[in-house]
Amino acid sequence: MTTFFVWSYVRTSTTGYFKSSKKFIVKVPVHIRHWNQEYKIFGHSLWDKIGTATKANSNPNTHYRIGTGDRGAYNKAVLNNTFFDYNDYCNSAQGGQGSIIKLDDIWYWIPITADRGGTTILKHKFNFSSSELYYSNVLGTAITNDIALRYWHDNSYQNKQNLMFHEFSHYSHAMKAGRAYWKDVVVSEAENIAYTLTTTKDPYRDGVHPTSGGADQIGLAESWAEFMGAVISTFYYGSGQIFTYTGGFDIENFSPQFTPSMITFADGSQGGWHYGCWIPTGLWWDLWDTNNETNQRTVYGNTVVTDCATYPLPAMYNALAGCVRVTDMRPKIFNLNPNTKCSLTLFNAYGY
Repeated sequence: MTTFFVWSYVRTSTTGYFKSSKKFIVKVPVHIRHWNQEYKIFGHSLWDKIGTATKANSNPNTHYRIGTGDRGAYNKAVLNNTFFDYNDYCNSAQGGQGSIIKLDDIWYWIPITADRGGTTILKHKFNFSSSELYYSNVLGTAITNDIALRYWHDNSYQNKQNLMFHEFSHYSHAMKAGRAYWKDVVVSEAENIAYTLTTTKDPYRDGVHPTSGGADQIGLAESWAEFMGAVISTFYYGSGQIFTYTGGFDIENFSPQFTPSMITFADGSQGGWHYGCWIPTGLWWDLWDTNNETNQRTVYGNTVVTDCATYPLPAMYNALAGCVRVTDMRPKIFNLNPNTKCSLTLFNAYGY
């Protein structure tokens, strides 16, 4: 909020409300801008001016609101808040006080589309050439950017934030795991979409496509992002879904019946391929949480496995360096505390 002589920077609440910390004598335009150097937004015009404050309504007790009807300003505001919320978490004690690589110099693309989802390509960050990401054009995103966020028609602040925490966790993982690993993840998921473009547009498929090696890399990337994003949104900000065994969606045991479904393809191969195993979000959750549950089921049967390991998320995150598949994490996690033998039991239960 500025008259160019008096400035007042404000931040919205989670429902979009904000108020000025200063009084203005004349009418003052209220703008929302990405003046900060940490990120840029592409994809369409995100309108800056959202209203005019007058002398009568500019006192510190008066609230303005960025309504969902002004989608450009609303989407920009939610992205801005979540960008800094994520970095605030990384700076927190639970987040390792900066040991998790924070967002910096990110190029976002927010298309006007009814589709919902996110894509973390990191074209700009890793300086990928178009030839390196030869399948990525099928993602329908401007691949000169880093992260695409498809939520234009979703008015839920919580939904947008949860999606972004997932994608931002991809970013931190990629910065830790390295350029070569992330290029393989992007190409493999794009190839899967390319071969299902007229049907499901499924980036994961059945765990053996495009290759079993590619599936291994996807399994590590997607399980980690789903886990870390859920930790941040649910247990740090309290805005995410509480994941329980009886809650319908069970983060501790992705059942083979979930997408990709257990179906028989035309070539006779089975879909699913132990989905709870090759995208093992629950494994990281069980290694991280402080509960000692007995409600886990293994991917090979209904055997109950005691969850008795508790590792800080920053320590688990640091173990990602040099890993390209879940099995690479096994010795690193065990080395964090060799006395916690049950960590190996959990890896075995999930099929690793």
